[in-house]
Amino acid sequence: MLKNSLIFICIDLFISQPLALLASYYIYKKRPGSAFFRTVLYLPQVLSSVVLGLLFKYGVQSALPEMLYQWFGIAKMDVLSNVNTQMWVMIGFNILMSFGVNVLLYSNAMGNVNPSLIESASLDGANTASILWHVVLPKIYPTIVSLVIVIVSQVFVSQFQVFNIYGEGAGRMANVGYFIYLNSLNSDILGLNPNYISYPALAAFGLTLTAIIVPTTFLVKFALNRFGPRED
Repeated sequence: MLKNSLIFICIDLFISQPLALLASYYIYKKRPGSAFFRTVLYLPQVLSSVVLGLLFKYGVQSALPEMLYQWFGIAKMDVLSNVNTQMWVMIGFNILMSFGVNVLLYSNAMGNVNPSLIESASLDGANTASILWHVVLPKIYPTIVSLVIVIVSQVFVSQFQVFNIYGEGAGRMANVGYFIYLNSLNSDILGLNPNYISYPALAAFGLTLTAIIVPTTFLVKFALNRFGPRED
């Protein structure tokens, strides 16, 4: 369970966030289609995660396999139950779910960057990548730090959309947040259900995880502020 939680956290930190930064910078530079791109990214945030989970599940289990079979003759396969594909599918779904809101946060932060700094850097011969690295990123670094802290702090509490896709039958896809959520739904204060731990034991488990994640989060915050880029 812990392994799955760490995998999803690492994917969010090292894949989802960089992708969102690049997409935000594309929108910030007002490249062709950026307005449409921003609108499309916002649409998933209008629907609930449950609805999106149902749509995604139908798409990867029924619609997409049927299309691949009809067009290319590829044999149908349930990618959500196949041990070789289920993790990759869930990684893709989590990236999709977090991508839009991350882009909105980053693009709004970039919108507060003083345009004169960009113009000055351009006059000095800086290219697009240099402006992003040396001008934009230092200015939006507080936003990056905030998002990283939020991501790290949810390693033990987020179920990473697993329940929305698998319900109570996640099997190998279970993670720490999913375990806590499932037990909180089905357990009781006396622990009469042998398949789930009691509420007192669950509370003790939660306190133990809190004792681990709180100092870890503060350590991450200290490291980011200590070794991160400076605006000056």
